[in-house]
Amino acid sequence: MRFRHHPRTASRVVEGAAIVVGIDSNRLYVLNGTGTRIWQELSEPRTLAHLVESLRAHHAVAEAAARDDCHRFCDDLLKKGLLDCVE
Repeated sequence: MRFRHHPRTASRVVEGAAIVVGIDSNRLYVLNGTGTRIWQELSEPRTLAHLVESLRAHHAVAEAAARDDCHRFCDDLLKKGLLDCVE
């Protein structure tokens, strides 16, 4: 399974923080540095494993912690309608 930005979102990175708008929900979300890093990776469909490795390459974090962070982030954004899954 790969994750990507939901087609009905709009986003921009401003001063290091991603600002994401769910068009259907008309809600605005501001992501922290880690969330912004993951969001930027998701401009193309990515697997959870890819996101974990990318996070580890840019931050000094253990694999288990990176996996947990990426999983929670993707799960949360899926529930908010900001991410989409592709096979």
